[in-house]
Amino acid sequence: HAASRFYKKTGIEAVATEEGDGYQVTLDGRPLRSPARRTLVLPSEALALAIAAEWDAQRKVIEPAAMPLMSLAATAVDQVGREKSFVVENVLKYLRTDTTCFLAGEAEEPKLHQLQLTHYLPLLDWAKGEYGIDIAAGFGIAHRPTSEPSVAKLRALVELCSHWELAALQCATQECKSFVIGLALLCHRLDAAEAETIARLEETVQIERWGFVEGAHDYDVARIRFRLTSASLFADFAAAALGTESPLRRSTEP
Repeated sequence: HAASRFYKKTGIEAVATEEGDGYQVTLDGRPLRSPARRTLVLPSEALALAIAAEWDAQRKVIEPAAMPLMSLAATAVDQVGREKSFVVENVLKYLRTDTTCFLAGEAEEPKLHQLQLTHYLPLLDWAKGEYGIDIAAGFGIAHRPTSEPSVAKLRALVELCSHWELAALQCATQECKSFVIGLALLCHRLDAAEAETIARLEETVQIERWGFVEGAHDYDVARIRFRLTSASLFADFAAAALGTESPLRRSTEP
């Protein structure tokens, strides 16, 4: 059962911790904790205000699905903060089956094949140039899109991410079933609408062929775009607060 709203007022307060200064969201003056009851100290005032606004927007019943930034913050603290190596591997495993690396056959699916060439190849070229990795599109389950040295290079990069940014990258990667699209979103190579469109090319072609199911396809599009927008915003709030350039946005160019 959904929990009823149990507080009247939301706010934020600055706090000092061993890791540095941060901000807490308060409910009736009491600090908000994560679902695992951990102290939720956020890296920026902007993120704290945004999460406080999510709590303030709840009415009689608390709806967690309507608080995407809170969800990401909880993931950062309860999962990434405790099991960072697991999350890193969970993100990188998508490289083996990345949406952008598997093409439909031109003879069987000419329209989908052309859309994939148009959208996937520029993203792969961007990833190659930006990170100096070996990644390629191909056909069939035998295709191996990324070399092991390239996976190792990306692993080293992702391990440098803060747990805030890694929570956002995991969210974007899972929603798109693509590490490349998730990475491009957090690096502002794509916006949320573009990322959602590219991630759903095959589904879009199927809808054109078989028809649009109202209440299913439209909900799926809205949900994915909502999640991707939230992940991008969350990563931006976190990166700005930490005062250092995100490791994901550092070009390999000298």
